[in-house]
Amino acid sequence: MTRYFRDEPNWIEPTHIELPEGKPSIEASANRETVARAGVAHAFLSDLMKYWYYGLLGPLWAVSIAGILAVGSDLWWMAEVMAITTVVLVVAFVPVKTAEYVAEYDHMMYRMYDDEIAGYDELLAEVQWRLGFRDVANISVQQGRIDRRLGTQTIELEAKDGRQIRLANLPEGHAIHKELECRI
Repeated sequence: MTRYFRDEPNWIEPTHIELPEGKPSIEASANRETVARAGVAHAFLSDLMKYWYYGLLGPLWAVSIAGILAVGSDLWWMAEVMAITTVVLVVAFVPVKTAEYVAEYDHMMYRMYDDEIAGYDELLAEVQWRLGFRDVANISVQQGRIDRRLGTQTIELEAKDGRQIRLANLPEGHAIHKELECRI
């Protein structure tokens, strides 16, 4: 028997977003090498990595060291297990988080039209989002440690309906930022 997810009570019918009419005035995308390097950096600096290290591994290391100091050399195996666990978690976690970041931003093309901006995924050949300039509540440029190091910037658009849209890993001073500032 085949079961379809659309039978589930929380099923949301996927919607197709049309590509805006006309030719875009500006097209921008991030350098793929920069996105991959940023993905690795974000993996190491992500909140989940901090949770794992400080929330799980940190206390386990403290207990292991306290046990070794209290009991003596009989518990050296605990330190070895902790070292192996740490390496395994990092080796498993970093590629997964990097792949997640790359999948989200690597193939994105940002296209600016007369009255809106659209995020187009080149890999899927699909428009991921559209946002009219009149629907933008706030625009800000973020340049954290990773962006400064890579010579990039992230433009964040806050829509009036509460959506947060990130145009990540754009070269510093890209024309799309200047155009957005003028049109909003």
